[in-house]
Amino acid sequence: MWQETAVALCILLCGIQRSKSHSMVDALCNDIVPEGYEIYKAPDEDGNPINVFIGFQVLDIGEVDEEKMVIHVH
Repeated sequence: MWQETAVALCILLCGIQRSKSHSMVDALCNDIVPEGYEIYKAPDEDGNPINVFIGFQVLDIGEVDEEKMVIHVH
C-alpha cells in the first residue's frame, strides 16, 4: 500500500514541478510520469475515482511568523 502512495505523491510533486520552471527534477519526473499525464484529472480505477492517502511526520517546526502567516516545517 505504501508503494502506491509513494508513486501517487511522486506523480503529484512531478506534476507541480512540471507546471513551474524546468530543472534537474524534470529528468526524474520524465522517468516516473508518463507522457501526456493530466495532473489535474483525478486518477480512476474502472472509471471511478480512487482515494489516495499519504502520511508524513513533522521532525521540526522552525520559525513561525504570525504577522506574515508563514511557518517553516522540517
